[in-house]
Amino acid sequence: MKQQEIKISYSIFCIVFLLQGPAVFGQDIEHEPIRLSLNQAWERASAYNKEVAAQLINTKQGDEEFKDAKAKRLPSIQAGTSYTRFTTMTAFEDGLSKSKKIHLTPDNVNLDASASLMLYQGKQLNNYIKEKEEAKYMSIEQQKQQLAEQKLKVAATYYHVQRSQQFRNLLLANLKEEEKRQLQMKVLFKNGVVLRSDLLRAELQISRQQMKLIEVNNTILLAENELKLLLGIPRPQEFTLTDSIVKPQLQKEENLALLMSTAQTEGYEIKIATQRTRIALFRQKQVQAAFMPKVELLANYGYAFPDNIFYPTIKRVYGLGSAGIRIAMPLSALYQNKHRFAIANLESAKQKILLADQEDKTGQLTMDVYIRFNEALKRVEVAEENIRLATENYRIVRQGYFNQLALLTDLLDADTQLLQSKFDLEDAKVTAIIQYYQLLKTVGKL
Repeated sequence: MKQQEIKISYSIFCIVFLLQGPAVFGQDIEHEPIRLSLNQAWERASAYNKEVAAQLINTKQGDEEFKDAKAKRLPSIQAGTSYTRFTTMTAFEDGLSKSKKIHLTPDNVNLDASASLMLYQGKQLNNYIKEKEEAKYMSIEQQKQQLAEQKLKVAATYYHVQRSQQFRNLLLANLKEEEKRQLQMKVLFKNGVVLRSDLLRAELQISRQQMKLIEVNNTILLAENELKLLLGIPRPQEFTLTDSIVKPQLQKEENLALLMSTAQTEGYEIKIATQRTRIALFRQKQVQAAFMPKVELLANYGYAFPDNIFYPTIKRVYGLGSAGIRIAMPLSALYQNKHRFAIANLESAKQKILLADQEDKTGQLTMDVYIRFNEALKRVEVAEENIRLATENYRIVRQGYFNQLALLTDLLDADTQLLQSKFDLEDAKVTAIIQYYQLLKTVGKL
């Protein structure tokens, strides 16, 4: 009996394990870290970011508005029908003193279709279509600008995580070195070579570095959460950044003069300001077209019952068509559109001023970012040299301390300088990378 119960329990356990197994394995696979290069991060941002998605909808909307404007060139066609029933008509003679009844055909039916085509209206429709076309192109440039801003933000966050992880690695290596040095000091303290105050200072230094490590870990956690938000990655999902921190370099032909020239023609802000200027110009031309005569082609054909064109009315269905041209001169526009025309002129003049201002700002921004980028590259070179000097200084001071030729304060200062110089190098490389992508965004190449 007991053996049978054991077999039943074992069978139930196997069934439960098999049912839960795929779910458990699926969770392991789901939480496997994602490997992300910067290009892959950009692709995820363009696919998942809400701001980019909203701008994409705006671009599609601009394209539909342009198509709607072109559709206005097509003829306007109408068709309709009507049915009315007349009462007996009362006709009065000699004022209202005498009257008589006239019996009309009571049923009246009409079925007609009409078409109209605008032949000329001062190019108002053409300028309206051009306005919508420029608006479509502007929405495309705004989408590119939004995507470039998002890519710059992703790159900054991506390398912020990388820099913080490098800081953590440097702190861990430094802590390992300090703990090893502390063990040596404890041996020397037992032998009476090192003072207790030196041992306490060394322990205090380790405690400070451990607190610094906690701060860096928290910085990494916050930066990773920010990157997950930008890329649409679920918060429990882990990821690994594969791109290393490498100092960027411009091509030899990408000098300041060429970059400034490129920014004036390819920069997102310049293109958007140019398109706003053109939109204002086309709106101005539309207001001007309101003073021009309008020529329209008309056509109509319909069936009606009864035939009341001739008198007396004949009970029969007849068909009749007409075609012609209508010319209209909007005389009221000579005084009604006066202020509209002034507003359109002022708007066009304002957009020209804003375009010139944007050209100046873009040129200045390009120069600023270019100078800061080269400054960051110089900082990288200085930081590399500082590491070499700080490493040699630490070696000399460490050797001198354990030979009782230097103070512990000097050793701790040398250790701090070496660690700070390594921090400075990683920070300088990341700054150079961000300035590089900022420069690409400014000239419209990101």
